[in-house]
Amino acid sequence: MLKDLEAFASEGVFNNIVVCRELTKKFETVYRGTSKELINEFQDKDIKGEITLVIEGGQKQNKLDIDVTSAINNLLKYDIPKREIAKTIALITDMSTNEIYNSIKDF
Repeated sequence: MLKDLEAFASEGVFNNIVVCRELTKKFETVYRGTSKELINEFQDKDIKGEITLVIEGGQKQNKLDIDVTSAINNLLKYDIPKREIAKTIALITDMSTNEIYNSIKDF
């Protein structure tokens, strides 16, 4: 568990984390904080038992900047219907479904 927290800290994951030990048992304990705060908390402790980590979700990124042409080409290889490809790519980009679908017709 400490290695996981250290990995989160080194990767720049600063979401809130809850460390639950021995859930539903007599010695249940819950710790809350960021990865760095929890590393400091557990630095000199030997935590044993069943551990569950709960990590706060990240901020939703609205749209991705992707190479749409490359994505279309890759998805067409799997025989995905063109309308489904257009809908999927439209969900993750700033392009409309119709705009993408019209560009797929050229493939």
